[in-house]
Amino acid sequence: MLSSRKTTLSEYKSKQRSNQELLNDLLKCPACGGLGSKVTTSYNRSDGKVASMLKVEPCGVCGGTGRATISARVLDMIREV
Repeated sequence: MLSSRKTTLSEYKSKQRSNQELLNDLLKCPACGGLGSKVTTSYNRSDGKVASMLKVEPCGVCGGTGRATISARVLDMIREV
């Protein structure tokens, strides 16, 4: 009986962990994936050489927060689940 309870508890913890990961993914900005910034690559072709230049800019969708814009009502509904 004890081993069956341990199995049930571990299944519950695993399910809860996966639900929490799903909720965190729902709250991430879809444009930057929760990073809050985007990396753009440009190429400098001077002096006969090609050099790549990386530029990091704040995400235009979330404003650099990494969070999706969700209304308070929808956010409460997600947290209740």
